[in-house]
Amino acid sequence: MLNEKLLKENLITAYYISDDRKQIEILTQTDDGKAISPTIIESDPNHPYYKLLTKYVSEEELLEITHQRKKNELKAYKKMVLKLAKKDGLVYDVNEITKNLEKSPEKLSTVIKFFFDFIFGNTFDKDKHKDILFGLKLELFEKEQIKSCDNRELKSLMRKASTPEEVIRIAVQMLDHENKKQETPQKA
Repeated sequence: MLNEKLLKENLITAYYISDDRKQIEILTQTDDGKAISPTIIESDPNHPYYKLLTKYVSEEELLEITHQRKKNELKAYKKMVLKLAKKDGLVYDVNEITKNLEKSPEKLSTVIKFFFDFIFGNTFDKDKHKDILFGLKLELFEKEQIKSCDNRELKSLMRKASTPEEVIRIAVQMLDHENKKQETPQKA
């Protein structure tokens, strides 16, 4: 049960847990610091628990903590997906491949042949290769120029692309868009 002493001495954090901001989760720790207890309350300015919480955490702080928490969760999620995609062979580390190719240059032609056959050949099967297509999109969205591209229409087209060739074509358009922005002199 929430009370003044608990929040004053043992409050860890509080944040919204519902998109409509109607529920708040409050994390407190035990006096010895060995356990954490979650408490969920309604975001009702008339409720005594809400009034008590806002003595220690303002509405603005709740919003900021929630925003930061969501950003961290998304970052962790993307990192996990990328790690799984690499583990499953859907995404490759270019540095690792380069090291291996330096040891065995004849493999480079095999990699290039696979790339061109897969992207531009007739070997792509939408049903069998959808994971590879997803991995290609994921890897491209991790590239800084693609990630920072402000053309929402191109980003949307990339997400909806259904073939590797289409994905590569849109990626090139995004890179062109970003390069043109950098070449255009900024107005003072």
